[in-house]
Amino acid sequence: MAIDGFTLDVPGTPANAAAFGYPAGAREHPAFPKVRVVTIGECGSHAKVAAQMGPVGGKGSSEQALARRLYPQLEEDWLLIAGRGFCNWPDWQGAAAAGAALLWRVKADLRLPVLELLPDGSYLSVVARPTLHDKARNKLIGSARAGGHLDPARRCGCGSSSTRSLTATATAAVS
Repeated sequence: MAIDGFTLDVPGTPANAAAFGYPAGAREHPAFPKVRVVTIGECGSHAKVAAQMGPVGGKGSSEQALARRLYPQLEEDWLLIAGRGFCNWPDWQGAAAAGAALLWRVKADLRLPVLELLPDGSYLSVVARPTLHDKARNKLIGSARAGGHLDPARRCGCGSSSTRSLTATATAAVS
């Protein structure tokens, strides 16, 4: 399964303009209002199994905000693939809480500590809660390298490859 977002033109009625709005920052007023859509779909058939729609502007109108409404619908036997725009701590935690396996690209500036190098060139890592201070983060990474117990509220286990994607190897509690 994959999650992705897009926008669609909708008929230029007053009701659609009020409900969905127009994209901000356009040089000229667009001809039609737009609706933002985020879907979870099967990768092979492209069949959409879940969707959320919302306005293109304003608070709570981002792809990430719409995706958060979809995470509770994930199933335990799914592998959810997501682009780097979806990867952040609260969203990873929310999606992992549903029990699905996760394969998400990450931004190039995310530093992932190498816990164990695997024969294929990928490695096991840990993603620490971003609000952890350096001392606590270093202690968490040290404990992970030593094979110690990791507090699920402070981390989620993952693997990484040279293509900068994360895969969940452990489900972490939502905190």
